[in-house]
Amino acid sequence: MNTSNKSKKAASRTPLILIVAAVVVVGVAIAGILFLNKKTSNYAEEVARPLEQALISRGATKQCSRGDAGLGSDNVQPWYQAYFGFPKSEDQAIALVNNIAKENGHSLIHASPANRGPLGVADKFIDKWYFDNTSKASLYGDLQEGKIDLSVAVNADGLASACSTGIVIDSGHSAIGIEVRLPNVKR
Repeated sequence: MNTSNKSKKAASRTPLILIVAAVVVVGVAIAGILFLNKKTSNYAEEVARPLEQALISRGATKQCSRGDAGLGSDNVQPWYQAYFGFPKSEDQAIALVNNIAKENGHSLIHASPANRGPLGVADKFIDKWYFDNTSKASLYGDLQEGKIDLSVAVNADGLASACSTGIVIDSGHSAIGIEVRLPNVKR
């Protein structure tokens, strides 16, 4: 009987051990996914998200975007760009981006040859650009301290062809490009 009782006890423990092992494996997998997601998320895209949502809610159509989390060997600065079509005039698009920027804590400056901020844009195109590199600090602990660089272009050269879909620019349609750059990743 002792052997039979031992067998029954061992048999009843086997499912319990399997359940505990399964819970541990699932827990480790979830922790790994969360860790990898945090390590690969693009903070610049996160910063741009409220700007994008505001543009879309007011009639802009997102055409495409691209960016880099700054975690590779070739780039240590998170950045993100997005391009939009807007079914209104250039003046209306400029007013829109200025209002949305202000609502999100940015103060856009109209770029000029004398004050181009972080922009590397040729003088003949600079009038189509706006920037803010002083209003908001980056709050991400795994990045170096510094400010958020926001650049916005309205109907600038190249915006119409920035996406494979093409963006219409005429008297009643505008193209809007936004770019967010954050301080470098701590290494």
